[in-house]
Amino acid sequence: MKMDAWGADIVVAASQKSLMCAPGIGLAAIGAKAWKVIDRDDRVPSFFADFRRARASLDKDGTPFTPPVTLVYGLLEALRMIDEEGIANVLKRHARLAAALRAGVQALGLELYNRPNTSSATVTAMKVPEGLEGGIIVQHMRERYRTVIAGARHPSQTGKVIRIGTMGMISETDIITDLRHLEATLADLGRPAPAPHAGVRAALDALAGSA
Repeated sequence: MKMDAWGADIVVAASQKSLMCAPGIGLAAIGAKAWKVIDRDDRVPSFFADFRRARASLDKDGTPFTPPVTLVYGLLEALRMIDEEGIANVLKRHARLAAALRAGVQALGLELYNRPNTSSATVTAMKVPEGLEGGIIVQHMRERYRTVIAGARHPSQTGKVIRIGTMGMISETDIITDLRHLEATLADLGRPAPAPHAGVRAALDALAGSA
């Protein structure tokens, strides 16, 4: 994030969002303009999320409350891994694997939820086939195949959408495994693929073409 160049006053993130780390750390970068607002006397009182308290502790090489030490070490290691791979390569890897996943999903006969040319490299959402329920698919994959995917985020789409994340330290093996277990789950629930291993074959073709 190029805060100064892009005119961003505050940037927030979480350790699990594309940073290849376990959840539990909230991150905030604060620019000079934002500090002027934070330091005003008419600011809303706060306690735990008090940036002024955090800044005062940082000036003493500390934190205002007990930090999640193990998560901080994990985040440092994740950042080292990103640095070693190179941010451009990290982004390319996400895009490549997400494209392979989308190819596999479509080969299974599932329709992508997003509009054309608006695909995300961090999550793929797909419409649940007619006659099935998203929550049942998610539960079946988890309980029978030990593979965790997600359902809909918005109540209006409950049961109609399933999602597979592609952010963080993921590999080709993860994509192939997800597709194998998704295909098996759909078959278990009475919705077999158009052809055996259709999803895996399509993903492997996409990966070979983008190598």
